[in-house]
Amino acid sequence: MRGLDTIQIVAPLEVVQDYNKQYFKDLGTKNHDSGELIAHRLVLKDSKNPHLGLNQVVMNTGTGELTLSLSAKILREDYHKLINSDTIERAIHEVNNSGRVQVDSQRLIDEGGVQLCDITQNIPKHHNYSVQEFNSVLKLASIGSGFNPRTYKGSDTLVLAKPGRWITSYNKTIELNQAKAVKQFGHLH
Repeated sequence: MRGLDTIQIVAPLEVVQDYNKQYFKDLGTKNHDSGELIAHRLVLKDSKNPHLGLNQVVMNTGTGELTLSLSAKILREDYHKLINSDTIERAIHEVNNSGRVQVDSQRLIDEGGVQLCDITQNIPKHHNYSVQEFNSVLKLASIGSGFNPRTYKGSDTLVLAKPGRWITSYNKTIELNQAKAVKQFGHLH
């Protein structure tokens, strides 16, 4: 099953049932001439140091939208299952348990749209594809118009990007092993 390492969902602001004001800062929009506040844009304060998997929450009264960015880390011990149709409800449950924002889970699923995502698919080991082989095939795939393939900073990571959207391919095993080493030894060399 395909899974998402990260996902950004945009939904009507009405899916928000409650939020904890102490975790948000208001980057309001003001009228250019009068300086009067015309819209609130509430942004999660700790997005640079996210609550394990809750990467971003933006509530914008001007657009009437909630933007919610999650990583699979929101699933805690089920991180390896990634975000997919079997785990999305659990991911939203963990958002609601974060103490930062409460959303109507069913409305978010029904009315929300995916704006950005990082897709990963666990390839069985018996195929033994190298990241370079996989990326070569992905570059040739018909994904849609406007996506430009490029490698990221000379690494094995391939990014197919166009303004506001991207598809990323990388070796998740390396990232998981690095995270495991940091947890075990406290740092990376």
